[in-house]
Amino acid sequence: MPISEYASSKAAISHMTRNLAFDYGPDNIRINAIRPVATRTDALNTVLTPELEKEKSKHTPINRLGKPEDIAGAVLYFAAPISNWTSGQVIFINRGGE
Repeated sequence: MPISEYASSKAAISHMTRNLAFDYGPDNIRINAIRPVATRTDALNTVLTPELEKEKSKHTPINRLGKPEDIAGAVLYFAAPISNWTSGQVIFINRGGE
């Protein structure tokens, strides 16, 4: 997939999240999104090589791929009462890069 298609789809999700939050906010419905980067899952493990993992990690402060538990923390935040005033946001779970 060309980078323009990939980047456009990510931007569309961010924009849609903000617009849906505006549309549904009056009904007390919060809309948020999570944007992870490379996360070690069964799907990624089918194509991951040591070289690819090194390349993905070398330009980030936290020098490792994500784990499902890393994403779960963001999900828990959105599900918890502490986030009751958070809407229209995209949380980037990205080890400090990308």
